[in-house]
Amino acid sequence: MPTYYLVLMCDLDGLSALKPKATSVYALSLRCVYCQTIAETSAVLDPSEEEVEVKGGRSTATMTWKCKFCKRDGNLMLKGLEAVSEKKKRKEEEQNIVQVIECRGAPEVIGWDPALSSWVGTSSSTSESEKPFDVDLSQGDWCDFDEEGQHPVSVENAKGTVENA
Repeated sequence: MPTYYLVLMCDLDGLSALKPKATSVYALSLRCVYCQTIAETSAVLDPSEEEVEVKGGRSTATMTWKCKFCKRDGNLMLKGLEAVSEKKKRKEEEQNIVQVIECRGAPEVIGWDPALSSWVGTSSSTSESEKPFDVDLSQGDWCDFDEEGQHPVSVENAKGTVENA
């Protein structure tokens, strides 16, 4: 079963970290591994929705998916950051792995859009308490001002990429 890392690449200014909120949804671009057809619409994975039983009833998944061209089906499962391998954890800070997705059957993750996800940024001010910011990337770049640290904070050039686990 192929596993994919959703990676966020961006430039942070005045922020020490940018992480998805626990309720964040993920808009994925999918391709069928059998006929190579790319889905016309994004598949939205929502961790707050109940898991669905897969065909045959032996397991559950976050979402089921069926190729509109060849009619083969499969499912996707959010695995969480606990599924990141030790080797990747060393590089995680540089790459900012935000989610791990396991695919079974037809779907293959080929892209994702970070603008549709919910984010929280942590200020890199020198104060003892790090101030969290709600970050909205729906307009592309995001900026605000850290009153406590007296400096601007921003996220620029946000781009979502997918890597094989």
